[in-house]
Amino acid sequence: MDNNKKRKALRIIVREVLKAIKRIQEASTTGGVAGYNTPNAFSGPGDKEKKKKRLVGKDYELIDDLEDEVAEALNISENRWLAFKQDESRTNNKKIADGTSQIRKDLEDILKYLSWCDRIRNNNDITKDEFHVRTESNVKKIDDLIDKIRLKLKSFKI
Repeated sequence: MDNNKKRKALRIIVREVLKAIKRIQEASTTGGVAGYNTPNAFSGPGDKEKKKKRLVGKDYELIDDLEDEVAEALNISENRWLAFKQDESRTNNKKIADGTSQIRKDLEDILKYLSWCDRIRNNNDITKDEFHVRTESNVKKIDDLIDKIRLKLKSFKI
């Protein structure tokens, strides 16, 4: 599955989760506890201006809806690409130079972190059989990503 298909599948899943969140009714186990003074603490998604008006003169703070945060997280990658592409303060050659420099720094950090993990593994005589299932899965995914990076670098050099 290529990255675009994965991205589309992830978006579909996130949209379904967001729809499910909207359908969830308020659930609270604090019914027997007296003394909570948090008006509208469990209000559903709605007009932010209306919520702000309810809080005027009170010592409460409006926290954005989860839906907004998830939607923002989904757009981060696209927004970063657009900002990078449309940045007129740098030439395209400068963008490439800065980008490859940042990639190199990030890869050096990754290598350092992997070295730390390897030291912990060696110092504590942890064998592959003792790894968590997700560790083996993550190592496989990292290996696949490195292969993709290698292919991308080859096409980049041409």
